[in-house]
Amino acid sequence: MWIEQLEYDGGLDYKGKVTFGKKTIISSKHNIVGKSTLLRVILYALGFKVVMTNGIAALNLKTDIKIITDDSEKIQIFRDTEKVILKWISSGKIKEMHLPEDSKALQSIFFNFNNI
Repeated sequence: MWIEQLEYDGGLDYKGKVTFGKKTIISSKHNIVGKSTLLRVILYALGFKVVMTNGIAALNLKTDIKIITDDSEKIQIFRDTEKVILKWISSGKIKEMHLPEDSKALQSIFFNFNNI
């Protein structure tokens, strides 16, 4: 599985779009440029509960992440606080999940687990 694209919207000054390749390295020789924040936003978009940094802690963060699975299937995931909507692009199937109660089921989809 790899992330193709991530869009995030946290309000006025915190909007963005990041496009990834199959092998993307997040690095910088400088501190305080957003590496950890980007990783937190990625994990948040995937449905994980994460500790947010000062700049985005109070935001109502909305994310839209596009993932390509090992089977070349594209999945689009919309997250708005406690609601996650999964959309399988090839089949058009849509599934709505609510966090935190559906977090294990959501992760089982990503990591292909059948036994929680």
